[in-house]
Amino acid sequence: MSATSYNLATAGAAVGVNRSTILKAIKSGKISATRDALGGWCIEPAELHRVYPPVAPTTPDNQPIVTWAAWGNTDNTENRDAEIAELRARLADARNEIDFLRRAHTELTAERIKLTAMLLTDQHTRRPWWRRLRVQ
Repeated sequence: MSATSYNLATAGAAVGVNRSTILKAIKSGKISATRDALGGWCIEPAELHRVYPPVAPTTPDNQPIVTWAAWGNTDNTENRDAEIAELRARLADARNEIDFLRRAHTELTAERIKLTAMLLTDQHTRRPWWRRLRVQ
């Protein structure tokens, strides 16, 4: 398997279909693929995209990822400036969320340490219940 080959899962993700669809295309002969030493499928990108067009990569909230090549050679600097401002705002939001999560993690770790210390120091000896029933 070369470094640029896809396996079933990555091939499916690259074209936006399920891996079972890719496997059916291989079995039916639409796409040619080889097996690697472990028995997994190796699909060359050119062979895959001959049949299925690639999908545009997206962020977790299904927003398309903007690349410099996607902007083309237009001189529409207002749109670029607006998109740069939007990306900077999204980056600032992500940094704020990271800071919040770090603070929460620190607080939870401190609380865990306190509770562990309490559990370790609160181990007094208690008589079993059957010994408490015995009359003295």
